[in-house]
Amino acid sequence: MIINLDRKEHLVLLPINITEEKFLLNAKVKKGTYFYRVIRNVYVALTNPSVDLFEEYSKYYSEYDSFYLFLYHKYPFLSEITISEIISAIDSKKYILLKGYMREYMDYNVQSLFDMDETFVAKITDLLKAERYEN
Repeated sequence: MIINLDRKEHLVLLPINITEEKFLLNAKVKKGTYFYRVIRNVYVALTNPSVDLFEEYSKYYSEYDSFYLFLYHKYPFLSEITISEIISAIDSKKYILLKGYMREYMDYNVQSLFDMDETFVAKITDLLKAERYEN
């Protein structure tokens, strides 16, 4: 799940066991091709630099009684359903929630794909399913 917060920041539920190599293997792109570079750029943009929001909450936001309330108040535009999905994914111990700045790490072509191609975004979202990285 990728959630754009604004033109700079994003949230992403990232599988715990994901690596760049596994991500590229799951994308089934041929090394050295243009699309390989695009998918690698997406991985880098989603993961670097990023902040583990649960760690941030644990260290700096003890005024909130739960991670759910932290997300609810820190990101009020997120629906309760989305927050519940995030909490469920984190509780499964298969995902971490990262806050990052993907647009700063994407070239214009990749940004355009994210902005204009729903199929591309759906395929990237599919690549972020934990089941793909469990072995």
